[in-house]
Amino acid sequence: MVVGCSPEPQEPAPAAPEPNPGGQPVEPAGAPDTSRDSIRLDFTDATEAAGVAFLNWNGSERDTKRSILEAIGQGAAWLDDDGDGHLDLYVANGSSLGPLPDPLPTSRFFKNRGDGTFEDVSAASGLDSTAWNNGVAAADYDNDGDTDLFVANWGTHSLYQNDGAGHFVDVAAAAGVAEVDVELTPWGVCCAWGDVDLDGRLDLYVGHYLGFDPANPPHGGETQNWKGMRDAYYGPSGLPIQRDFLFRQQADGTFVDGSEEAGILGVEAAYTLGAVFLDQDLDGDPDLYVANDSQPNYLFVGDGTGKLVERGAVVGLAYGEQGNAQAGMGIDAADMDADGDDDLVVTNFDDDVNTLYRNDGRIFRDVTVRNGLAGPTRNVLSWGVGFADFDLDADLDLYIACGHVYPSAETDDPNTSYLQQNQLYARDGRRLLLVEEAGSGVAVRAASRGAAFGDFDADGDVDILVTNLNDPPTLLRNDSETSGRWLEVLLVGDVDAGVNRDGIGARVTVSVGELTRSAERRAGQSYLSTNSPWLHFGLGDVEGEARISVTWPGTTQAIEYGPFVLDRRVTIKQ
Repeated sequence: MVVGCSPEPQEPAPAAPEPNPGGQPVEPAGAPDTSRDSIRLDFTDATEAAGVAFLNWNGSERDTKRSILEAIGQGAAWLDDDGDGHLDLYVANGSSLGPLPDPLPTSRFFKNRGDGTFEDVSAASGLDSTAWNNGVAAADYDNDGDTDLFVANWGTHSLYQNDGAGHFVDVAAAAGVAEVDVELTPWGVCCAWGDVDLDGRLDLYVGHYLGFDPANPPHGGETQNWKGMRDAYYGPSGLPIQRDFLFRQQADGTFVDGSEEAGILGVEAAYTLGAVFLDQDLDGDPDLYVANDSQPNYLFVGDGTGKLVERGAVVGLAYGEQGNAQAGMGIDAADMDADGDDDLVVTNFDDDVNTLYRNDGRIFRDVTVRNGLAGPTRNVLSWGVGFADFDLDADLDLYIACGHVYPSAETDDPNTSYLQQNQLYARDGRRLLLVEEAGSGVAVRAASRGAAFGDFDADGDVDILVTNLNDPPTLLRNDSETSGRWLEVLLVGDVDAGVNRDGIGARVTVSVGELTRSAERRAGQSYLSTNSPWLHFGLGDVEGEARISVTWPGTTQAIEYGPFVLDRRVTIKQ
């Protein structure tokens, strides 16, 4: 059910509570005292039943990876293609340098029937690309009322403009985002939308990984010795780096390369794999966090005019707790401690830990160990990642997609494996606890990569779509038993007021009594993926009605809406 709201602004909402400057784990403010033993997280593998099973291609064989190109994988996006309130699903597909089947593998687009199943409309929609697709960012970039898709590829990139009638047309060449000037074939991976200059038109960040030449493989195609694995191919170190691009949208809907003007060329180019826009300092304009493989991560701080200054090392986000550059893959930003600002999690390589950074207002602190994330993540290789309140207890839980890059890890390293079980962590108020058993969806073992989060069956809890190398994706339907309350919020920005129609960059705060939870609307996160446009809030056992305040992009002044009945989807129009 979609519930409209009064557009009349009320008094500004109270300011967010002051961040905790200490070094201890933070218990979310207003969290109900919910025992973990009373709630069973249960995710059903609904891939076949929902009709979204198809084979991913990244190299023609599941257990053979001859080069780094075959190992990075694909992402997925939840979007409401036609505005009917049901989440549709786009899943990118790869290709192969060797023989391919007939018919050729394609990326897929699935229409949500509204009954828990999907219809494959890939061909009819125009999204059945046979290119080597990687990351996807879904947003209404042209502010016409329907969702478009940018897909980053190994090769020419794609920008699919939605015609509002179920069909997408690739306008990347005309829009100026198809070709980029880099060494060798462009290898775009992650992508994200954000309005860096606050002109109401979404801009586009595209992270490129490295230059790979299949006709001249690194070191003649020889393998390297990494922990004794027989098929450890070379990369990324020693391979050409491809720079990233920030495309600024013009008034006519085309894009120009604004990378130099913005300032992102002022840092050393890196092996980028993850990127997310977030307003980490709550000053009303977007910042950009970038995860780099085997190099320091970057935080570009924006000023609202389109200028970005890199401050990753200054604020504590460039390195891990030991001062080491890690192998950044996926990123998520969320208010894990409910103090009003967003914290960050970054996934990393095998024999390292995934890193959790708590936002203390002026700096970020590495709280990986004290939150319980270090030990369980050391012997897995992690990619897609997302915070969500899966059990509706008002605490943010955490899901991580895992899978190695070397098939011989299955037999050559006793401490890890190639096919891995993804990890689900439940927050108990102070720590993240690894859930060993949480249903058939979590039990799947695969070489997982992308992860996208959204309530596809509109039952009030968050489901997950995970992409897997040379395997079908996994659709994890959340069937957890909980009595927790919830709200899902969709934003519609006022284009005439200079705000992008999707409200990307806006911060939403939901308050019920003394309980307050907040989240930012974004497009492009996790690993190569885009989450649902509906912001989900688990509210625990609260009673009463909710007030919703929105801080729209370009301002620090919150506007209040409501009250609203709980357990609903709510649309807020600016």
